[in-house]
Amino acid sequence: MPSKTTSFLFISFLFWVIGCSAPPAPSSEITNDLQANKITNQTSQQKEPLSLYHIFLSAKQNPENAPFVILMHGYGSNANSFGNTFGPLLTQNFNIITVRAPHVLREGAFSWYGLTWDNGKVIAHNEQEEAEAHNNMLKFVSEVNRDYNTNNNPIYLVGFSQGAMMALNLTMQYPDIFKGAAILSGRSCDIFTEQFAAKSDLQKHAIFLTHGTEDSIIDIEEGRKTKSILEQFPSKLTYTEYPIGHTLNQQLLSDLKDWFENELKSIN
Repeated sequence: MPSKTTSFLFISFLFWVIGCSAPPAPSSEITNDLQANKITNQTSQQKEPLSLYHIFLSAKQNPENAPFVILMHGYGSNANSFGNTFGPLLTQNFNIITVRAPHVLREGAFSWYGLTWDNGKVIAHNEQEEAEAHNNMLKFVSEVNRDYNTNNNPIYLVGFSQGAMMALNLTMQYPDIFKGAAILSGRSCDIFTEQFAAKSDLQKHAIFLTHGTEDSIIDIEEGRKTKSILEQFPSKLTYTEYPIGHTLNQQLLSDLKDWFENELKSIN
């Protein structure tokens, strides 16, 4: 049975949502660093602080050769709660980095970009902040490559809701940077799918896509639409529906752990 802390985290997920807008145009400096120098082993006596607050959890086994998993929480959550859910699940064989979104909603609650609400529904979102959020994550990953001894290890993204939206877009647009992603209760947008990488570049990439059939924040049909879009690519797609709302349950977490363990076998 999940703990009280885990149950509380699940309930908090009910308030996370996402939106769509035109993708950013990352600066050439950022994309060049990521693509030409995906992993570096630079060392220095004094490192510049990374641009986004994050929590790093080293893999318990063989951290030097362990893949990296970058976690992106949803609207209204934070790095600590998201890391507490997924960190213990994956740190046996993966290096975990949990990133905190830059915009403060209230104490302990953050977002990647702003939303406008009306009667409990999202009616608009801040397109400028959304574009900046994608660019900020590319910059952050570049900094991770600079400051962590990652040894050309694969990088995966995990996102829930608003974070899932970003994880999907980043992975499908930059397959040379990200090996795969877990997309939990998110959705796709036509304006982003038009800019996905060439199908030939996504053949060895893996996507773990899930959605709740009772989701009242992002309807299950959005998850099924995303599935249909991703089925057009030769990536390794795993899609599962769960009888839950806009949240997670123990079965989903167990399936996600199994998926990552299978990924580990496939890349070793």
